[in-house]
Amino acid sequence: MDVQEHVSLARYSTLHVGGEARYFVRIADLEVLRAALNWAADRDLPWFILGGGANFFCRDEGFPGLVIRIESRSVTLTPGSVPGTGELTADAGALTRLAVIEAVRRSFRGLERLAGIPGTIGGAVRGNAGAFGVETKDRLSKVGVLRLTPEGWHEDVLPREQLSFGYRDSTFKREPAGYVIWNATFSLDAGNPEEGERLVNDDLAARKAKQPYEFPSVGSVFKNPSVERPAGALIEAAGFKGRRIGGAEVSVKHANFIVNRGGATATDVLALIKQIEREVLEAFGISLEKEIVVLPHDTAG
Repeated sequence: MDVQEHVSLARYSTLHVGGEARYFVRIADLEVLRAALNWAADRDLPWFILGGGANFFCRDEGFPGLVIRIESRSVTLTPGSVPGTGELTADAGALTRLAVIEAVRRSFRGLERLAGIPGTIGGAVRGNAGAFGVETKDRLSKVGVLRLTPEGWHEDVLPREQLSFGYRDSTFKREPAGYVIWNATFSLDAGNPEEGERLVNDDLAARKAKQPYEFPSVGSVFKNPSVERPAGALIEAAGFKGRRIGGAEVSVKHANFIVNRGGATATDVLALIKQIEREVLEAFGISLEKEIVVLPHDTAG
């Protein structure tokens, strides 16, 4: 296990901001993951599981513990127990978009609306990522994990029925110190690959039209308080589109995105987030809840 020291986390965040991890390790093997968790415990260090970095950044002062980047990316498809169905099993480090595309290529359907979600399968399951009325949990059948027990980290497979999911929420998000996702299996239906490709392309085109892909960002910063009052509309109504602090700017394309216009720091981004929270609360009486993860306070262990 190659544990590195003082590794910049800006390169591992899609926003390209943030401080250093005191310790950092890349993991592609389940037993090495178990060893890394034990290594952190032996030294009484906090730990954090990092996937694609699409919804996270670290404060400029850095993270004092161990950041574990999961890089296992296997995607397999097998026939289902019922004719006309299949199962896709993807490692936690597999990119969601590539897993969806592989399913469509193999003539399996059901995940197309998740194609544009950035990041990894592990992150999608943890946050119950979703788009256009579809959520990760909808086709999920089981999750392979390391589960913390009194005897240590135990390999387990949790059926969907044993797990709880909500809007951008899950058992794994509510109990971050108790589980580490290693893979996830989804139940799919056989279908026309051309139709699947069309839906994937429609999803990607819709996202590109509405979201600021031209600059680094961390995705949607806040959860939507309701369908009727999405966060982006509230932030725009409060006059934030185009507002900047340092190199951080509220996107003029979608107000629930903060983009890095060049040279932004995590401190700039956090200051802008605090302004948004305060002024939206003053204007509308609504407390916005962050969808993103900010280290070091949002730690797992």
